[in-house]
Amino acid sequence: MGDEELRVVPVVIILVISFVLSVIVIAVAAIMLILQGVVDFSDLFQAIIALAVPIFDVSLLVVTLVYVVKKELFKFMGLTLNGKFIAAGLLWGLALFTINLVISYSMSQVLGEEFTGRIYEYLISYRLTRYVLIVTAILLAPIAEELYFRGLLYASLKIKIGVLGGAIVSAAIFAAAHGIPAAFIALLAIGATLAYIFEKYKSLVPAIMAHAVNNTLGIAILLILKH
Repeated sequence: MGDEELRVVPVVIILVISFVLSVIVIAVAAIMLILQGVVDFSDLFQAIIALAVPIFDVSLLVVTLVYVVKKELFKFMGLTLNGKFIAAGLLWGLALFTINLVISYSMSQVLGEEFTGRIYEYLISYRLTRYVLIVTAILLAPIAEELYFRGLLYASLKIKIGVLGGAIVSAAIFAAAHGIPAAFIALLAIGATLAYIFEKYKSLVPAIMAHAVNNTLGIAILLILKH
Protein backbone atom coordinates (compact mmCIF):
# COMPACT_ATOMS: atom_id res chain seq x y z
CA MET A 1 0.00 0.00 0.00
CA GLY A 2 1.21 3.52 -0.76
CA ASP A 3 0.25 7.04 0.26
CA GLU A 4 -2.31 7.21 -2.56
CA GLU A 5 -4.50 4.82 -0.58
CA LEU A 6 -4.43 6.81 2.65
CA ARG A 7 -7.71 8.47 3.62
CA VAL A 8 -7.98 11.60 5.76
CA VAL A 9 -11.09 10.59 7.72
CA PRO A 10 -9.74 7.27 9.13
CA VAL A 11 -6.46 9.02 9.98
CA VAL A 12 -8.27 11.80 11.88
CA ILE A 13 -10.36 9.17 13.68
CA ILE A 14 -7.10 7.67 14.97
CA LEU A 15 -6.31 10.97 16.70
CA VAL A 16 -9.81 11.23 18.17
CA ILE A 17 -9.70 7.65 19.46
CA SER A 18 -6.26 8.24 20.98
CA PHE A 19 -7.45 11.41 22.71
CA VAL A 20 -10.61 9.82 24.11
CA LEU A 21 -8.71 6.73 25.23
CA SER A 22 -6.07 8.80 27.00
CA VAL A 23 -8.70 10.93 28.78
CA ILE A 24 -10.42 7.78 30.06
CA VAL A 25 -7.16 6.24 31.24
CA ILE A 26 -6.03 9.46 32.92
CA ALA A 27 -9.38 9.90 34.68
CA VAL A 28 -9.36 6.30 35.96
CA ALA A 29 -5.74 6.58 37.07
CA ALA A 30 -6.39 9.88 38.88
CA ILE A 31 -9.39 8.42 40.71
CA MET A 32 -7.38 5.35 41.74
CA LEU A 33 -4.51 7.51 43.01
CA ILE A 34 -6.93 9.51 45.16
CA LEU A 35 -8.83 6.48 46.49
CA GLN A 36 -5.61 4.70 47.39
CA GLY A 37 -4.27 7.78 49.13
CA VAL A 38 -1.26 8.11 46.84
CA VAL A 39 -2.07 11.76 46.15
CA ASP A 40 -4.50 14.26 47.62
CA PHE A 41 -6.44 16.93 45.79
CA SER A 42 -3.64 19.47 46.22
CA ASP A 43 -1.28 17.20 44.27
CA LEU A 44 -3.85 16.03 41.75
CA PHE A 45 -3.02 18.61 39.09
CA GLN A 46 0.66 17.64 39.18
CA ALA A 47 -0.27 13.96 38.90
CA ILE A 48 -2.61 14.57 35.96
CA ILE A 49 0.02 16.62 34.13
CA ALA A 50 2.57 13.86 34.69
CA LEU A 51 0.15 11.22 33.39
CA ALA A 52 -1.33 13.15 30.48
CA VAL A 53 1.76 13.47 28.29
CA PRO A 54 2.95 9.84 28.25
CA ILE A 55 -0.53 8.33 28.24
CA PHE A 56 -1.58 10.34 25.20
CA ASP A 57 1.59 9.43 23.33
CA VAL A 58 1.25 5.77 24.27
CA SER A 59 -2.38 5.79 23.12
CA LEU A 60 -1.41 7.51 19.88
CA LEU A 61 1.44 5.06 19.29
CA VAL A 62 -0.68 1.97 19.90
CA VAL A 63 -3.64 3.05 17.78
CA THR A 64 -1.35 4.30 15.01
CA LEU A 65 0.66 1.07 14.95
CA VAL A 66 -2.53 -0.99 14.67
CA TYR A 67 -3.48 1.02 11.58
CA VAL A 68 0.05 0.94 10.12
CA VAL A 69 0.32 -2.83 10.52
CA LYS A 70 -3.17 -3.40 9.13
CA LYS A 71 -2.47 -1.26 6.06
CA GLU A 72 1.14 -2.50 5.68
CA LEU A 73 2.61 1.00 5.68
CA PHE A 74 6.06 0.31 7.13
CA LYS A 75 7.73 0.26 3.69
CA PHE A 76 5.94 3.43 2.62
CA MET A 77 7.18 5.20 5.76
CA GLY A 78 10.76 4.20 4.99
CA LEU A 79 11.45 2.84 8.45
CA THR A 80 14.91 1.57 7.63
CA LEU A 81 17.97 2.61 9.59
CA ASN A 82 21.03 3.71 7.66
CA GLY A 83 23.87 6.14 8.20
CA LYS A 84 22.53 8.74 5.77
CA PHE A 85 19.18 9.01 7.52
CA ILE A 86 20.74 9.15 10.98
CA ALA A 87 23.24 11.85 9.99
CA ALA A 88 20.52 13.87 8.28
CA GLY A 89 18.31 13.54 11.35
CA LEU A 90 21.04 14.83 13.64
CA LEU A 91 21.71 17.87 11.46
CA TRP A 92 18.03 18.65 11.01
CA GLY A 93 17.57 18.27 14.76
CA LEU A 94 20.04 21.12 15.31
CA ALA A 95 18.14 23.20 12.75
CA LEU A 96 14.83 22.45 14.45
CA PHE A 97 16.21 23.42 17.83
CA THR A 98 17.50 26.71 16.39
CA ILE A 99 14.09 27.46 14.86
CA ASN A 100 12.40 26.57 18.15
CA LEU A 101 14.78 28.73 20.17
CA VAL A 102 14.48 31.79 17.92
CA ILE A 103 10.67 31.70 17.69
CA SER A 104 10.18 30.95 21.40
CA TYR A 105 12.50 33.79 22.41
CA SER A 106 10.86 36.20 19.96
CA MET A 107 7.39 35.33 21.24
CA SER A 108 8.46 35.84 24.84
CA GLN A 109 9.86 39.27 23.96
CA VAL A 110 6.77 40.36 22.03
CA LEU A 111 4.04 38.89 24.22
CA GLY A 112 5.77 38.73 27.59
CA GLU A 113 6.72 35.72 29.67
CA GLU A 114 3.48 35.77 31.64
CA PHE A 115 1.50 35.30 28.43
CA THR A 116 3.76 32.65 26.91
CA GLY A 117 3.66 30.63 30.11
CA ARG A 118 6.11 28.25 31.73
CA ILE A 119 4.52 24.83 31.46
CA TYR A 120 7.80 23.05 30.73
CA GLU A 121 9.53 24.82 33.59
CA TYR A 122 6.68 23.62 35.82
CA LEU A 123 7.07 20.05 34.62
CA ILE A 124 10.82 20.07 35.18
CA SER A 125 10.41 21.43 38.73
CA TYR A 126 8.96 18.23 40.23
CA ARG A 127 10.75 14.88 40.37
CA LEU A 128 7.80 12.85 39.08
CA THR A 129 6.95 15.11 36.15
CA ARG A 130 10.64 15.70 35.38
CA TYR A 131 11.46 12.03 34.77
CA VAL A 132 8.23 11.44 32.88
CA LEU A 133 8.89 14.49 30.69
CA ILE A 134 12.46 13.39 29.91
CA VAL A 135 11.55 9.84 28.90
CA THR A 136 8.48 10.92 26.95
CA ALA A 137 10.11 13.84 25.13
CA ILE A 138 13.28 12.01 24.14
CA LEU A 139 12.01 8.50 23.37
CA LEU A 140 8.25 8.17 23.18
CA ALA A 141 7.05 11.40 21.56
CA PRO A 142 9.42 11.42 18.55
CA ILE A 143 8.32 7.92 17.51
CA ALA A 144 4.60 8.20 18.25
CA GLU A 145 4.17 11.71 16.88
CA GLU A 146 6.19 11.20 13.71
CA LEU A 147 4.40 7.96 12.88
CA TYR A 148 1.07 9.70 13.20
CA PHE A 149 1.49 13.39 12.31
CA ARG A 150 3.91 12.94 9.42
CA GLY A 151 3.56 9.27 8.45
CA LEU A 152 -0.25 9.26 8.40
CA LEU A 153 -1.76 12.74 8.78
CA TYR A 154 0.58 14.69 6.50
CA ALA A 155 0.71 11.85 3.96
CA SER A 156 -3.09 11.66 3.75
CA LEU A 157 -3.59 15.43 3.64
CA LYS A 158 -1.08 16.02 0.85
CA ILE A 159 -3.16 13.77 -1.43
CA LYS A 160 -6.09 16.17 -0.99
CA ILE A 161 -4.44 19.58 -0.70
CA GLY A 162 -0.89 19.14 -1.92
CA VAL A 163 2.49 19.07 -0.22
CA LEU A 164 2.42 22.66 1.08
CA GLY A 165 -1.19 22.47 2.26
CA GLY A 166 -0.63 19.09 3.86
CA ALA A 167 2.48 20.31 5.65
CA ILE A 168 0.77 23.43 7.04
CA VAL A 169 -2.49 21.76 8.09
CA SER A 170 -0.80 18.73 9.67
CA ALA A 171 1.64 21.05 11.45
CA ALA A 172 -1.26 23.15 12.78
CA ILE A 173 -2.99 20.04 14.15
CA PHE A 174 0.35 18.86 15.58
CA ALA A 175 0.82 22.21 17.33
CA ALA A 176 -2.76 22.31 18.63
CA ALA A 177 -2.53 18.75 19.95
CA HIS A 178 0.20 19.79 22.37
CA GLY A 179 -2.32 21.97 24.19
CA ILE A 180 0.11 24.84 24.81
CA PRO A 181 -1.17 28.00 23.08
CA ALA A 182 2.02 29.90 23.87
CA ALA A 183 4.10 27.39 21.92
CA PHE A 184 1.75 27.15 18.93
CA ILE A 185 3.83 29.17 16.45
CA ALA A 186 7.08 27.38 17.32
CA LEU A 187 5.38 23.99 17.10
CA LEU A 188 3.76 24.98 13.81
CA ALA A 189 7.17 25.77 12.33
CA ILE A 190 8.63 22.56 13.73
CA GLY A 191 5.76 20.46 12.40
CA ALA A 192 6.02 21.97 8.91
CA THR A 193 9.79 21.40 8.88
CA LEU A 194 9.35 17.77 9.95
CA ALA A 195 6.86 17.27 7.12
CA TYR A 196 9.46 18.68 4.72
CA ILE A 197 12.08 16.30 6.09
CA PHE A 198 9.77 13.32 5.57
CA GLU A 199 8.97 14.49 2.04
CA LYS A 200 12.62 15.10 1.20
CA TYR A 201 13.97 11.73 2.37
CA LYS A 202 10.82 9.62 1.87
CA SER A 203 11.55 8.19 5.29
CA LEU A 204 10.40 8.91 8.83
CA VAL A 205 13.79 8.00 10.29
CA PRO A 206 15.38 11.46 9.76
CA ALA A 207 12.21 13.12 11.08
CA ILE A 208 12.17 10.90 14.18
CA MET A 209 15.86 11.59 14.80
CA ALA A 210 15.43 15.35 14.29
CA HIS A 211 12.43 15.40 16.62
CA ALA A 212 14.39 13.52 19.29
CA VAL A 213 17.42 15.82 18.99
CA ASN A 214 15.28 18.94 19.26
CA ASN A 215 13.50 17.60 22.35
CA THR A 216 16.74 16.41 23.95
CA LEU A 217 18.41 19.80 23.55
CA GLY A 218 15.31 21.55 24.86
CA ILE A 219 15.19 19.35 27.96
CA ALA A 220 18.93 19.79 28.49
CA ILE A 221 18.59 23.60 28.43
CA LEU A 222 15.72 23.46 30.93
CA LEU A 223 17.72 21.24 33.28
CA ILE A 224 20.77 23.52 33.05
CA LEU A 225 18.73 26.65 33.73
CA LYS A 226 16.90 24.95 36.59
CA HIS A 227 20.16 24.18 38.34
